[in-house]
Amino acid sequence: ESDAYEKISEKDRRNVSPGYFLRAKHFNIALSLLSVVALYFLSRRYLPPLESHVITWAFAWLLAVIRAPYVQPEVSFYVLFLIGLVMLWRLAVNPRWWLAASVALVLAGAFLLKSTVLPLIALFLGVTGVWSGAALFQHWQRRESIAWRSLLKRVGTAALVPAGFGAVLFPFFENTAAMHGSPLWDVHSRHYLWMDSDEEKRFWRKAGISEPDFVAPEGREVPTAATYLATHDAGQMVRRVVEGWGHTRNMIRDRYSALDFLVRRLAPILLLFLVVAVWRRSRREMNRHWIEGLLVLGFFLGYGLLYCWYEAIGVGPRLALALFLPALFFLVLAIHRLAAPVILRVYRWQAPLRVVVAVILLAFVAAGAVGVVAQDLWVVEGGR
Repeated sequence: ESDAYEKISEKDRRNVSPGYFLRAKHFNIALSLLSVVALYFLSRRYLPPLESHVITWAFAWLLAVIRAPYVQPEVSFYVLFLIGLVMLWRLAVNPRWWLAASVALVLAGAFLLKSTVLPLIALFLGVTGVWSGAALFQHWQRRESIAWRSLLKRVGTAALVPAGFGAVLFPFFENTAAMHGSPLWDVHSRHYLWMDSDEEKRFWRKAGISEPDFVAPEGREVPTAATYLATHDAGQMVRRVVEGWGHTRNMIRDRYSALDFLVRRLAPILLLFLVVAVWRRSRREMNRHWIEGLLVLGFFLGYGLLYCWYEAIGVGPRLALALFLPALFFLVLAIHRLAAPVILRVYRWQAPLRVVVAVILLAFVAAGAVGVVAQDLWVVEGGR
């Protein structure tokens, strides 16, 4: 655009014209709408229409409608991140070559929006390694012959994910290596992750720490993993995570109260009720789907710790919000799996339990949406 870098004033160093900025907001709103549609079709792939509407409308009205007007990739990234996670989940259950290639493309697209997908790939490879090791041990314990073809297919499809990911992004990694000396160089993981405060982050950002020709100011040591570990003990690191969790939780509870209650209160309580009510089937499901549980649990624990750690430099709730859509998806999926065969009977009235639960969730989403439109939608967050 001809006015993309139009200089507005000496005080505004962004050099982005109001017209260009307005068009960028409109584009992001349109992209957010497409992301919501994509989320519905993803949900329909694994859930009935009613449960798919729960996920789609909860995301659309309790989160996306607030984030969409900002010139940031959050809404699109949240959906693309979920698509990548769901594809990895299916790949862990049923290894297929086309699926491995597809998830590599999806994760490459997500990486261009935010580089936080790399730990997800590492987690998937780790889970695949655990599954393969467990399978080998079981065959050895039972004195059975090893199904090498199946095992090699699982390992091969898992290896195709990072290989395809790297191939798609090879020009990007090549350019990054030329500029910074490492193809995986990232200012966030290399430096920002090891800073102690928002003030420190602002100082180093102003000093140009992300530039290829960066030279540290005289008398200042550049924050890295080595410098952090040398100057902090285990207790300080634990406190950093705990304080980050408390601060992040409070921000999300204040700014996204309906979404927070749905994902951290209502849906888990309903799931817990179902687990207890049909305990035998719940236990069978957990034993049968342990590889899926390991991937999903590792995802939330790993990224939860990472984002709580990161909050020390004042990133706001936008990183942690990336976990809410996957949490809602897998909570609704688990509720559906447990409630689907159950029929609720009250006197002469009867209905499938999954429908009753979905209606409860939809009713809450509708009530929460009213609160968002009436109040939360008009609060300016400053982009965090």
